[in-house]
Amino acid sequence: MVAPENEEQTLLALEERISRGMGFDAICRELDQPRTRFLVWLQADEERWSFFLKAHEARAINYVSEAMGIADGEGDAADKKLRVETRFRYAKHHAPGLYGGYEGGAKGTSTTLNVTIKQMGPAGTVGSVGSGVSSGVVVEGEVVQQQVQQRIEVKVP
Repeated sequence: MVAPENEEQTLLALEERISRGMGFDAICRELDQPRTRFLVWLQADEERWSFFLKAHEARAINYVSEAMGIADGEGDAADKKLRVETRFRYAKHHAPGLYGGYEGGAKGTSTTLNVTIKQMGPAGTVGSVGSGVSSGVVVEGEVVQQQVQQRIEVKVP
């Protein structure tokens, strides 16, 4: 585990290695930290975890910049395509607000809900409490995730 007096130095070393594109396993080996304990240590403090995520977001921005040079450079087309796509996958995962969830077309907002069924009527019926419909499904829930993604429209007859 990282000693409190070494926290800042460890975080700066972590950021520097992420910026060079090192993977988490390689970073843990180089910093002589057990992988799981190091991850638990990062997640145990909101500021440390945020610092870790921001370092990956910065790396994602750098990867997107590198992708243009790779695409325009010399070399095998299949190799260049793989290298560019890998960088964009990393960027989409680590900086979804900048690069994630948009594949083309009109942008929309997706909302994920945690839902609990409170009342259920016969199959195929829908109703709500106080609507005068005696059967149906009544749900309650909360928004747990929102992200920008391709808009999908569904028409219900």
